[in-house]
Amino acid sequence: MVKIFIVVILLLVSSSNVSARVVINEFSSSGSADWVEIYNDGTASASLSEYKLTDDKNQVISWGGEVSIEPEEYKTFDTNKLNQDGDALRLYKINGEEELVEEIKYGMEGNICAPGGGQSIGRNPDTNGGFVRLVNQTKGGPNSTEVAACSTPTPELTKTPSPTPVPTKSPTPTPLSTSTPTPKPAVLSQETTPPPGTSTPRPKRTATPRQTAAPRREAPETEATPSPSSAPEEEARNSSVPPVAIVSIAGGVGLIGAAATPALRNYWYNRKVNGQG
Repeated sequence: MVKIFIVVILLLVSSSNVSARVVINEFSSSGSADWVEIYNDGTASASLSEYKLTDDKNQVISWGGEVSIEPEEYKTFDTNKLNQDGDALRLYKINGEEELVEEIKYGMEGNICAPGGGQSIGRNPDTNGGFVRLVNQTKGGPNSTEVAACSTPTPELTKTPSPTPVPTKSPTPTPLSTSTPTPKPAVLSQETTPPPGTSTPRPKRTATPRQTAAPRREAPETEATPSPSSAPEEEARNSSVPPVAIVSIAGGVGLIGAAATPALRNYWYNRKVNGQG
């Protein structure tokens, strides 16, 4: 009974050491027909129906039906879902729930350079190394050992803009005081000797202009207001009497005086006699 129990335990231990290990080994996205290579690094066969392969947008890469993979076997699957400039591959193990087995990002999505024409991305060393960019594709077989180095792009020189010069303000010139020039006396031209037989008038000397004194400002005279007595005289002058009329008037006055003189004498005499004088 004890022997049977020991045999059962040994069978269980030995069966637990036999298992499959499915991994992504190599892929290419550099051509019109992309492909992915799967490798079984375990000791037992595996059904790929228990696995799922997707890209960065979670699009499923089909196995093409019920497919099993034997230990140390390579299997490739064509697809058109990988982006050449950059993408991601994810392998899930389906065991009630999806369990992420591994993820590879390349190009603009990761730190592995995107493959060029004829190149691929694979494990180095084959089946159990890290992922690098390989010079040659080895679809369905052991990976190449020649690694394609990533070229570092040369940074473009950025032109530094020249600072715009700030215009300097010119100082405003101070206007100079202009003095009135003093007139100079005219210089008399020298007399020239006229040719014989020709009488040339001698030039007159030009007098030096003297500075004219500024006229004094005098207070305006107030007009005299004519007195009232001057008005009749003005009218008398304006209305003058002819001489003939004056003589006639004077003669009449004299006659009247001569006629009245005796009467006046008698009047004064009578008053004197009567004591009224």
